[in-house]
Amino acid sequence: MLTSITAAAPIMGPVYDKNDPSTRQPWLDFRRGGITATEIRDWRQGSKRRAILTHKVTGVDDDISGIAGVRHGNLREPVIGEWVLEEFGITPTNAAFAHPDNPRYIASPDGVTLDIFSGALVVGTPDTALLEIKTDSEDLTPGPVDGDQTLIHVKPGSKFDKMGYYAQVQWGMFVMNAATTLFVYERHTGEVDPETGTYIPDGPPQYAWIPRDQDVIDTLVEMADDALAQIDAARLAAAGEFLPESSELPAEHSILVADYLAALDAEKVQAEAKSVAWGKLQAAYLGKPDVALDGGFATLSTNTTSKPKRTFDEAAAQAAHPEVFEAYARVVAEFTTTTQESKQSLTVRRKK
Repeated sequence: MLTSITAAAPIMGPVYDKNDPSTRQPWLDFRRGGITATEIRDWRQGSKRRAILTHKVTGVDDDISGIAGVRHGNLREPVIGEWVLEEFGITPTNAAFAHPDNPRYIASPDGVTLDIFSGALVVGTPDTALLEIKTDSEDLTPGPVDGDQTLIHVKPGSKFDKMGYYAQVQWGMFVMNAATTLFVYERHTGEVDPETGTYIPDGPPQYAWIPRDQDVIDTLVEMADDALAQIDAARLAAAGEFLPESSELPAEHSILVADYLAALDAEKVQAEAKSVAWGKLQAAYLGKPDVALDGGFATLSTNTTSKPKRTFDEAAAQAAHPEVFEAYARVVAEFTTTTQESKQSLTVRRKK
């Protein structure tokens, strides 16, 4: 596949309006099928890679919008975006996009270049620029820049370097067929302004132009293909190699049914394994002197306690007081009524 810049326009997906919660899920669904710039950025980190795989398989997404730093960024981005539009002519956007040649390559830039006359997306030219906005309490300076504020090289060990932002913006330029990215970063003090509810900015936004790096993009495309292969393998494993065929069910519902059946099978297997292991452990340790053992990865202990146990002998009580039990049965019959209740149920069964 050609990875160098072309004039092919990316495929525009859903727009996530952060003031309208109903727009979040379609935006997530569009991104779930592929690999995004943020995911490429995080893929090398084991814990984040496992979180990405879990999201891709289950569709469960951790909504982090309530975290203070994320909330601050969400509130400041539109303000910074308007400043960028006035100063640099890059138009803010909340849309997700897919690469024109592979819809599984996804990016969600903070701003794009539009034609000033037609309003159409500009792609494949030296002037095609994207916008990436970041806010942080730490310095996000990418590295030294020249007189035009163009990045010369990434400073090793910088917060920008550690966060993987260079890979993130390069992936965005690849998906969008863009030549450069305006990386805008605003530092804040960490103190909340009671009037705005956001952190107090520590000076005006700073910026650096980051040019397209074809060598890095080629490496990222290889990584993305490997990531997508792992994602597909994880989905197949979770689905028990079950792929929904054409049916009366909508495609997205077929996937949900497949996910449900796979989870049901896994649940049964795990429950059986848990039951067998627990039974054998009980047989090995219960009924013997108490122990407290350290197994390295886990501890095992037994603890014997005693307490009074009250037992009611209903048969003996009824034999001794038959008239009381008779009276009780009459009261129960007198005050017992029957009502009709409706309940709808959903059934999913694996076909033979």
